[in-house]
Amino acid sequence: MRLVLELLSFRPSGRGTRLSTALKYASRVLRKRTAIFLVSDFLIDADTDPEFARAAGLVKRDHDLVPIRLADPGDGELPSVGLLALVDPETGERLIVDTGSPAKRRVYAERKTAQRGWMTALFRELQMDSVEVSTTEDYVPALIQFFRQRERASR
Repeated sequence: MRLVLELLSFRPSGRGTRLSTALKYASRVLRKRTAIFLVSDFLIDADTDPEFARAAGLVKRDHDLVPIRLADPGDGELPSVGLLALVDPETGERLIVDTGSPAKRRVYAERKTAQRGWMTALFRELQMDSVEVSTTEDYVPALIQFFRQRERASR
């Protein structure tokens, strides 16, 4: 309960996140083999967090690293709503996007697919059991299914 309260009350001092930084920290401070549940949308790739694959591999070597991927069904495509003013929450960068352009929507969808594919391939390469939780559904059944599969695999 203390952990949940700390997470809910946390106010970051700056912008941007690097999952690799958190993983490097975990690998330095955790001495005993530990189960680490990394909850994220994992909207990263080799360009946005170049150290992630290496850091995840190091943590996975010594600990049980379980990625829990938050998936929003609407995140894979850009709706056609005309000009849209956007702010990148990671960098604060502001830009105007013409969502009416089929080419821009196609490029967006291709990038999201490539990003997701890169992360899925990395999970597989590092032999990490991952859990996908949709933002539109209850997360409990997905977690129960994951733990039941794990239990069967360990027998």
